[in-house]
Amino acid sequence: HRLDLAYVPWNREHTTTIDRQIEWGDVIYDAGAAVTAKARSQMFNAIYKYSFFNNGRVLFGFNVGISSVWKYYSLSGEGTISGGPGVSGTITERKDVVFPIPVIGLHLETTLIKKLFWRLEDNFFAANVSGYRSNVNEFSTSFVYFPAKHFGLGAGFSSTMSTIESNGPNGGNYRIRAGFSGVTASLQLPF
Repeated sequence: HRLDLAYVPWNREHTTTIDRQIEWGDVIYDAGAAVTAKARSQMFNAIYKYSFFNNGRVLFGFNVGISSVWKYYSLSGEGTISGGPGVSGTITERKDVVFPIPVIGLHLETTLIKKLFWRLEDNFFAANVSGYRSNVNEFSTSFVYFPAKHFGLGAGFSSTMSTIESNGPNGGNYRIRAGFSGVTASLQLPF
């Protein structure tokens, strides 16, 4: 049995010239416009891990828990406000979403040598709240060394893919996919 608490913040920003018209809320960005997309997320996970297989060297089991996600998305560029008197210029349209998401997943851990472990984990999060649909798939692998019984240092790789969609009167139709991956470092304090 194990309870893992994790906080994962990330930010992304990208500017591109769009090749088709985009309608975001009540703003229209025409093809050929330079548009800057920003995405910021914060995720706090509380995940309970139960190992149904444990032979002293290998653990394998399932994960259940809850994640709270705070997401902020914005588009900024030369646009026109639709349904109005034709106002245009550099316009920024922003969407904020906050919601809890249930988590399910699997974990595998093996002892390589005394005090050194290899871990593999995949968690899936999905929710449909107030007209917004979101899912997150988080995969990670790491090596963890415990120089003391209640203190461990880890390094590894993690990849996260996120999708959020909205349809209808809650601000238009949109689908946003974002992902990030990279090297991770961890401090582990088992008790």
